[in-house]
Amino acid sequence: MAQPKNKAFQEGESLTYVISYNWGFIWIEVGEVNFKITAKTIHNKKYLLITANGKTYPSWDHFFKVRDVYKTLVDAETGRPVYFFRKVREGDYYQDVTYKFNRQKRKAYSTYNTKAHPF
Repeated sequence: MAQPKNKAFQEGESLTYVISYNWGFIWIEVGEVNFKITAKTIHNKKYLLITANGKTYPSWDHFFKVRDVYKTLVDAETGRPVYFFRKVREGDYYQDVTYKFNRQKRKAYSTYNTKAHPF
């Protein structure tokens, strides 16, 4: 089967979104998420590490503090994921998730850890 070629993204790209809260007619900027793509070589194979960091601005942390991290390691040629990591910190809630993909065995292995406030 032919492997798809990655044409969607490349090393060095970055992007920032501002997160706004809508309160009636008022839009308030409360945080941002930053995306960044860096190149990695592991065992002589090229990969792209896609990282997203989301956070509330410090002045809004007392309302609802967010510190989220997402990382995906993808094959540089095909764009297919090899590894995914999610670290969510939102208020008193946290969640850590990882996925490791084994394409030869057609399997994905995951770990999952979560904690929510008891009420």
